[in-house]
Amino acid sequence: MLEISAFGDSITEGSALKANPENVPKNWPEMVSEELGITIHNFGIGGHDTQQGLNRIDDLWKYNSQITLIEFG
Repeated sequence: MLEISAFGDSITEGSALKANPENVPKNWPEMVSEELGITIHNFGIGGHDTQQGLNRIDDLWKYNSQITLIEFG
């Protein structure tokens, strides 16, 4: 089965959902996962920039994902 890792900042994490969950109840990795029936591991942390992402890149190796999507603003 296809597994994807989503690695990024608040957009990936879904930080805006905490403030307004009734308008957008899920983050994009959850929505895509449900729509396509695949596993997406969410490694988004709000406020992180690319340097902080590099500092935690080893977190990605916890899973055997075939694809990694990277998103930092």
